[in-house]
Amino acid sequence: MGLHDDVIEFLARVENPKKQRMNSRKRLTRREVDKLLKKFPDAPKDYVAYLREVGAGPFRECAFTVYGFLGTLDKVLGEGVLVLRDPTTKVLCFGDNFSGDLSGFLPDSRWAVVDVLHESGSLYRVKKTFGEFIREQMLMGPRGEDLRISKR
Repeated sequence: MGLHDDVIEFLARVENPKKQRMNSRKRLTRREVDKLLKKFPDAPKDYVAYLREVGAGPFRECAFTVYGFLGTLDKVLGEGVLVLRDPTTKVLCFGDNFSGDLSGFLPDSRWAVVDVLHESGSLYRVKKTFGEFIREQMLMGPRGEDLRISKR
């Protein structure tokens, strides 16, 4: 049984099968995971499990995408495109919301999850694990309900 079986079941139930390109994910191979862990041995286990079980790519018709790598702002966006208010802070990005805001980890702060706001270059600590954060981005409720429907 995997760490993200509930996510796999949820996405199978709520994603529109006619919009495959907007919901396409690729699970990382053992070799790709090993390469990631060699570079970032302390990467959160729930993030690594997500890449192995669910895969890198967009979900919920491009509501959010999870990268198959961890990258700095310069690697993801290009050199100098987005500068943090505190340029000494190291952020390793794992995804984005297709609206310019990135999400990542602060490896120097016990791999805390943060949002990087593109308008201001400021960070917002979400105070959730990767697993909790990603389920929230999917609009997945605590009992597996679709919050996109529940909030209407």
